[in-house]
Parts: sequence; C-alpha cells; structure tokens
Amino acid sequence: MKTVIKNERQFKTTTSLINQLHDSLAELNQVPLASGKGWLRDAQVQALQAQIAQLEEQVETYLAIKTHKKKPASLKMVQELPTLLIQWRIYNGLTQQQLADKLGWHYQQLQDYEKSDYATATWQTITKVAEALQSGNQRSPSVA
Repeated sequence: MKTVIKNERQFKTTTSLINQLHDSLAELNQVPLASGKGWLRDAQVQALQAQIAQLEEQVETYLAIKTHKKKPASLKMVQELPTLLIQWRIYNGLTQQQLADKLGWHYQQLQDYEKSDYATATWQTITKVAEALQSGNQRSPSVA
C-alpha cells in the first residue's frame, strides 16, 4: 500500500525529514572519498536520493489534493468494490471454492461474503481478498 501524508503534522514532519536528508546528502559529498570505495559512495547517494524523491512525491500529492489541484479517486469505487471483487474472481478463472482455498477459508464463508456484497467483511478481510485476486489466476480462462 502506498504511503500517504494524512494530516498537517505528518506534512511538517515529512518536509523536515526531506531537509535533513538533503543536509545528509550534502555532508556525504563533503567527506573525502576513500580509495576504491566509489561504489559505496554511489550507493549511499542513490539511496538518499531515492528516499528524498519518494518523500517529495508524497508532499507534492498532499499539497495538490489540499489545494484542489488534484482530485482524489472517486468514492464511487468504494460502493463498487464488492462487485469488483466478484468480477476479478471470475476474471481470474477462480470458483468460490478455489478462492476460499487460496485464502484458507471454508467455502461457505466466501459464499456468504459474496451473497451479502461483503456487507459484514472488515477492511482487513476485503484487503486480503483483493491481494489474493491480484496474485494472479490459477488457470487459464476458457471462452465459450
């Protein structure tokens, strides 16, 4: 799951961390390079740059949403989630029994969830089903 800045406190903490990482990068570049250790310096620099880029992306996304420059995904997707889970099961060529087995559940449990459009499922359960469906299909679907 992608990391998201959730509030102003996390925003401030993240921007402070970005500044600290930039300082660390500058300090690293001031340290004399040991003979034959260029590969180590390159790895350290690349790691810091990757972390900075990841955090900057989180900040940009937070600010874009907060200032209405970027609209979040439609909340309608949440309402459509039960149907999407069932459709992905079918698309992956899985029966209810096969998906239940993959999840380590009894067939009846999955059948009850699908029958009620996952009304009694926790978010953790829905996430577990989605992850199982994303892991690919068990057999090639046949077209009639």
